[in-house]
Amino acid sequence: MPERGWRLQVGVIVADRLRATPAGRAPASGRAPASGRRVTGRAGLRLNGAVPNPPDRAAFLASRSPEQLAAILRARPDVRWGAPLAGLADLVDRLGHPSSTRRAIGHLPMPGHQVLHAALATGRGPTVDRLLDILAPGPRSPAQQRAAVERVIDDLQRCALLWRLDDGSLHVDATVASLIDRPMNIGATVRAHLERTDRADLERMCAAWQLPFRGGVAANRARLESVLTDPEQVRTMARAAPRPVKEFLARLAVEQVDLNGVTHGPSTREGENWARPRGLIFGGQYFDPPEIPVEVLLAIRRGEVLIPFSPDPPADPTSAVADATLAAGAAATAGEFTQSVAALVDRLDRTKAAALKAGGIGSREITKIGKALAVDDAHVRFGLELLRELGLLTGGGGSIGSTPDTAGWRALDPADRYADLAAVWWSLPIHPTVDRDDEGKVIPAVGQRSVAGSAPHLRSAVLTLVAGLPAGQGASGPDALAGWVNWRQPALPLQRGDVPAIWREAHILGVLVGGALSPLGRALLDGDAERLHQVATELLAPATSAGRFGSDLTVMVAGSPSASVSRLLDTCADREGRGAAVVWRFSPAGIRRAFDEGWTADELLDALRRIADADLPQPLAYLVADVARRHGHLVVLPAMCCVRSADPALLAEVVAHRSLQRLQPYPVTAEVVSFQHSPAEVVEALRAAGYLPVAADAHGVVDLRRAPEPPNGSGRGRRAAHRLTDRSAADRETAAATEAFAADLLRTAGVGEPSRPTGPSAARLEPLANRLADVERHQLAWAIDHQTPVTITYHAATGGISTRTISELELVGDQLHAWCHLREDERVFTVGRIIGVAPVGG
Repeated sequence: MPERGWRLQVGVIVADRLRATPAGRAPASGRAPASGRRVTGRAGLRLNGAVPNPPDRAAFLASRSPEQLAAILRARPDVRWGAPLAGLADLVDRLGHPSSTRRAIGHLPMPGHQVLHAALATGRGPTVDRLLDILAPGPRSPAQQRAAVERVIDDLQRCALLWRLDDGSLHVDATVASLIDRPMNIGATVRAHLERTDRADLERMCAAWQLPFRGGVAANRARLESVLTDPEQVRTMARAAPRPVKEFLARLAVEQVDLNGVTHGPSTREGENWARPRGLIFGGQYFDPPEIPVEVLLAIRRGEVLIPFSPDPPADPTSAVADATLAAGAAATAGEFTQSVAALVDRLDRTKAAALKAGGIGSREITKIGKALAVDDAHVRFGLELLRELGLLTGGGGSIGSTPDTAGWRALDPADRYADLAAVWWSLPIHPTVDRDDEGKVIPAVGQRSVAGSAPHLRSAVLTLVAGLPAGQGASGPDALAGWVNWRQPALPLQRGDVPAIWREAHILGVLVGGALSPLGRALLDGDAERLHQVATELLAPATSAGRFGSDLTVMVAGSPSASVSRLLDTCADREGRGAAVVWRFSPAGIRRAFDEGWTADELLDALRRIADADLPQPLAYLVADVARRHGHLVVLPAMCCVRSADPALLAEVVAHRSLQRLQPYPVTAEVVSFQHSPAEVVEALRAAGYLPVAADAHGVVDLRRAPEPPNGSGRGRRAAHRLTDRSAADRETAAATEAFAADLLRTAGVGEPSRPTGPSAARLEPLANRLADVERHQLAWAIDHQTPVTITYHAATGGISTRTISELELVGDQLHAWCHLREDERVFTVGRIIGVAPVGG
């Protein structure tokens, strides 16, 4: 993987051969850019307000056939979210909304971004020939390069982001131009600069170009844009510049691409004063540095600056995965992980995990838990984070344990528990198995974390790419998968560890098997909670209540042990293995734990016989009887502390024991010995020395009562299925149905304003939501009336702007009461401060 993080990179390539500068000499910086040097930068995306309906977008949609319009609807499914489409004019509104356009740009593959940036960088009326001039051909022939560019243009046209005009030129949608105002990230467009230029400066520019200044500001801006985006006119103007100005423009054009900034000096000031009134540079008067518009820069450095073009995806190193292997692997890994989380719950029920002072569970405690459960640290972290998200963990007093609800959850069938875990993972806002931050510091489990919230979207994007692989094929590894992701959806905010974490967690859950999507993963990707539970039921065996006891003091429980079996065996034995079966091993220490909790030898043997598939082996019965005979002969009293026993010889042996001398034993009577350490330390030391003491309270009473059995949780349903968002009806629609819907939309072409949906909230919002476009206001009214979630952009009274998804909406006066998914609490929003609305899919 490359050194940079996985995120959108649109840059330039400096060609091998540098043409002569306008001054006829090398750039004034004294050096030429390195051959083949690639300079990258983040595409400049910014959210503007709603864009008015341009007639060209409406004309383009009206000219489509039903098949072509249906292809646009499939490529831009979000335009059908929320309120039903009211006609073609309504579709024009929605396709031009910034949130929809930004989403469409974000889903473009790498060549789509490259061609879109190239089209914006060439100015008004780009053509295929002008795109070919600035797109790096790579190893392709001219014919292959043209064919590749044409294919990408077809894809962009299907997304209604760019389309062909009758004269052979291309038109970039106006909203796209407003969102990407710095193509290739080497300079803003002429249009973007002119929009920020006042009338007086426009008049001076028109005079310098000998253009008439008449009409409104928009007409004069369009006139100037026409000449400043014409490469020949720009080069003619640059050739007419004085020599110092040519040197200044040449140096600035090089430094702007190299991102090195500009050194101000006398020649720089002279160059600025000449170039600024002609629109060859903008800015530079105050604190911002001067900048050449991207179209002007490409004209000045013609043939020297190219956009990298990658029309072909990276090689797909895949591995074969048979269907039988896929099902069997998913069943094995899903069952194993479900059982490991159940074991984690059982342990936390019995022994709380030590918490760090700063919160969370440290790596040492995680390793300790993993060793006890025979799982690795990643499984422990993963299980802890999922249990926290399910609300089954609680902390306090320096420790973290389970809540009372865990008993009910633990009593569910394995399929129900797995569905909970998978659904929670799908919506988890972090990657739970990532154990170090960007600085290499260890991240505590279930502690405080900074949450970006993009993890669910990344999981969906990655699994969608895997789902597109041919049948019987899987990705060969996370590095190859990261390369595909970066090419197919480069706008994703991927960091270096994201894809490996998704790969690791998906395989632990059985969502991926050998790099291929399993039936469990398909149900998750479709957002089908019922299908997920059905597949889990088919793959995971029911809980097992019987064990096979061996003469080597082990017991094996095939499949997933039930809660009662796990609770019993965890009481008197230690887990030793996991997988298709869980193995416990009996030992004197394990049997002693059971007696400490109040079991008698007869009760323990009877309980073990009830889960045994045959008679208990004789060695186990002997072990229980031997521990029972020795258990409780020593009683530790709290006094810093005293140990009493009815066996004076045993006490004398304890006083003389070498390993206990550090506790400073002192015989008080024949049946009492005092120690200069706490009862807990004395109990631990005596057990380490081979004795089996029991602890008493301050009154000398030994309490060996068992804790009450937890409730069985009967009747409790799955708790996390609501986290899965099903695909919208439009996403499930057949191709024929989408085409029929497109034909209905085309019949409304030319009818003017769309007929908006009406409802009780629409009229009430009209005077309140004055900062929203019509399409946004009606989406909000629909969400209120039909109780559907919606995403709003809110301008708080404190000045901050945030984007939140809200649901359970209620309009009270000029206030909107709603459940805020970001804060997970009820919030009240002033309607007049809502500055953006977008529907939520599904």
